[in-house]
Amino acid sequence: MEIGDFTTPDHALRTLLKHVGVQVGDGKITAVPQSSSSGKKTEYSLGSLPGVFKDATAKVAYVHMKSGALEAAWELSANLEESHLYAHVSADGKRVLSLADLTARASYNVVQLGDIDPEISGRTLVVDPAHKAASPYGWHDFGNGTVTNSTVGNNAWAQVWPGLGRPFSGFRPESETLDFDYHLDINRDPNEYKSAAVTNAFYMCNIMHDISYMYGFNEPAGNFQTSNFGKGGKEGDAVIVNVHDTSAVNNAFFSVMPDGKAPRLGISIYMAAKGRRDGSLVNAIIAHEYGHG
Repeated sequence: MEIGDFTTPDHALRTLLKHVGVQVGDGKITAVPQSSSSGKKTEYSLGSLPGVFKDATAKVAYVHMKSGALEAAWELSANLEESHLYAHVSADGKRVLSLADLTARASYNVVQLGDIDPEISGRTLVVDPAHKAASPYGWHDFGNGTVTNSTVGNNAWAQVWPGLGRPFSGFRPESETLDFDYHLDINRDPNEYKSAAVTNAFYMCNIMHDISYMYGFNEPAGNFQTSNFGKGGKEGDAVIVNVHDTSAVNNAFFSVMPDGKAPRLGISIYMAAKGRRDGSLVNAIIAHEYGHG
């Protein structure tokens, strides 16, 4: 599809705003083409419309659909008054193909990156830590309209180990507001703080995904994602993270699979002098195992 077959970028933006219930009326949206090395007008800056949006950009893109086909689209980024939308609108301006709100939505009470474990470093409530380039829809949005409210996302599925033969049926904490903040007392048995343990494993695996992405372990390189957003590589291989994995004792492992097959990261409970200790709360263990991928 040539550039001339695309609707105007301001029309695509109007379609998006109408889709989310924002009234535009007859207000004029100015589209200013940005410089391009090819000389084609494929990217635009869209002037603000007071009371509606502060600024927006539009550029020609191609979206990988569920059918496997690539569909021409306008990729839009719109800074509204209370949210920041990232979306794809069909080239003809009639359909919204994907939509995500990049405004901070998710929080996790975890051992944050750079810290060691809860006993030494404590935990921190981290708000919306997803890296926009590595995880453009965040950690709970698959980019196709599917959004989860649990520790399941495009890069990782974290759960308590469900046992053999039931790979996706383990316990996972849920939060309608994506506020994963759970009580933790490491002096208690690990089974009493499952939500906190799974949350930390989910956080750390996503952090490793995003950091690795920025160093080149992306979709064409065979990274681990359910959806690759049409950027190459094989899909369907988010890491399955099992905490309290009783198939091992005092150990952790990473089962490496071919691109397109979901790898498995297992973390056991460790037997220590102070009692049973949860490996999923030690970030170095998760980082080490993820590195085997």
